[in-house]
Amino acid sequence: MNGAAVVMSALNEEYVEPTIKTLLEQSGNLLREIIVVDDCSTVPLDFNYPKTRIIRNAERQGLIRSRDIGIKAATSDVVFSLDPHCKVSENWLSPALQRLSDKPKSIVLPMTKGLKVADWQEDTNAGCKTSWRWNLDFYWRHDNGTDMSPSMAGHCFGCTRDWYHDSGGFDLAMDKWGGENIEFSLRTWLCGGTVEILRDCWVAHMFKSKWNYEMDNASLQRNKARIAEVWFDDYVQQFYKSVNKPRGFIDVGDISSRLAIKDRLQERPMEWFITNLQQELHGVFDLRSKYFGKNIAVLGASPAYGVIPKEFLDQFDVVIGVNYVALDHQCDYVIFHDRKPAFKILESGKYRPDQLLVPVQLKDGKTRHEADPGIGWRLYELGAQDKDKSLKSKEPPFFHHASTAHTAAHVAAFMGAKTVTMVACDGKVMAGQTHANLPEYSKGKYWPGNQDTQNYLNRISRGYDMLQKAFETWKVPLLRYGYL
Repeated sequence: MNGAAVVMSALNEEYVEPTIKTLLEQSGNLLREIIVVDDCSTVPLDFNYPKTRIIRNAERQGLIRSRDIGIKAATSDVVFSLDPHCKVSENWLSPALQRLSDKPKSIVLPMTKGLKVADWQEDTNAGCKTSWRWNLDFYWRHDNGTDMSPSMAGHCFGCTRDWYHDSGGFDLAMDKWGGENIEFSLRTWLCGGTVEILRDCWVAHMFKSKWNYEMDNASLQRNKARIAEVWFDDYVQQFYKSVNKPRGFIDVGDISSRLAIKDRLQERPMEWFITNLQQELHGVFDLRSKYFGKNIAVLGASPAYGVIPKEFLDQFDVVIGVNYVALDHQCDYVIFHDRKPAFKILESGKYRPDQLLVPVQLKDGKTRHEADPGIGWRLYELGAQDKDKSLKSKEPPFFHHASTAHTAAHVAAFMGAKTVTMVACDGKVMAGQTHANLPEYSKGKYWPGNQDTQNYLNRISRGYDMLQKAFETWKVPLLRYGYL
C-alpha cells in the first residue's frame, strides 16, 4: 500500500491546525496526504503545512458530503476520516495499514480517548465499541475483548479507498450529518466485510456539547429511515415502532441507487447481523416468550419494607427483581438501573447471566458480567411504546428504583402479560411510606421537606400516572401492593 490520506471536514473549527500538527508529528512516512474540506467556514481556512491541501466548498455541503468530497480527492490506498479536533498516538497508522492489507473489505477503528484541548492532553481511559438501538440511536458499549465492533463512531475510521468506492460510499441523499457512520458500518458487515478495533493505537477526540451544523430532528430521522428501508429486511418495522411512526410517514426520498448496491453486494442478511453482533436487538422477541399470558410481579421494595415472604411471591408466574432488592429475594429475572448492582448481584452467585432481562456481554470472559448502564431505557426501547408519546420525552420521569420498576412493568405489559403487580416500588405514597421519608434517606439528598425531594416524588408520581395510562390502552390490569 502506498500510504494513507487523512480527510477532515471543517466548519468553523478551532482546532484544525493543532490536529494537523499532531498528524505530521505522529504519523511518520505512512501519512501521504492531509485533505481539509472547508465547508464554507465564516473565516475561510488559510494555512500552509507539508502534505496538506485545502478544498473549499463553493456552497455548504454538510458533513457527510464534505467527507465524501475529501475521500474522492484522495490518491492514497487507505483513507482515514478524522474530526478536526483530535490527537493521534505515535505511529498510529502502522497497525491500520497492516490490518487493511490483510482485510481490504474492513473498516478499522483506533481506540478512542477523550481530549482536553486546553492542554492538548488525552485521557487515560479508552473506549472502542459502539452499537445502535432499533431507533438507530448510537451508543458506546462495553468492551468484551474481541476486535469486532457492531458499529463505529464517526470521529475516526479508516478503510481502503477501493472499498469505500466499490461499496457505494456514503449515502449522499442523507442530509448534513447523522447516521452515516451506522450506515457505512452496517453496509460493510452485510456486504461481507468487518468492522475491527485497532488496539495498538488510539485517537483522542474532543467531544462537543454542541454541533457546528444545525440539524433538525426530522432530517436526522429521515437519514435513519433511509438506513432502515435499505438494510433492515424484515426488521424494518422495528425501526418505525421505535420512533412511533407508521411506515410511509417519513419521506425517505429515492433509495433505488442504495437498493442497487444492496442487490449487487449483500452477502449476509440482517438476521445474521443481529444473531452474531447485536443479539440484544432480539430481546423484544425473547421477552415476549417470558411474559405472554403470565401474572407478573415487579419487586422493587425499599429496604424499609423488609423481605417479602416467599408465600406471597409464589402466587405470581414471574417475579422480576429490581436492583439490590434481588439479593434478598429469589426472583425469576433481574433488571438493573446501572452496572454496580449488576456486578454485586452476578458476582454473588445467586443469579446467572441468563436471568437478566436482556443478553449481557462477558467483560473478562471468566468471572464477571456487565449489564448496559442504560438497561432500563434499553428495555423500554425494545418494545414499550405508547401512541400519544407521553412516555417518550426528553426528560423522562423515571428515576432509581421506580425508574427501573416502571420500565420493567411497561415492557411486561407490552409483551402480553396477563396482569402486572407493582410490589412496593411505584414511588407513590403507600401506607405513609415513600422513598423520601424513609430513615435511610434522611441524611441524603432526598430528605423530607427538601425541594429535591418534592421534585423527585412529583416526577415519580407523574411517571406512574403515565404508566397507568399506557396500561389502560393495552387493557392489562396494573395492580399495586405496598407490602408492609
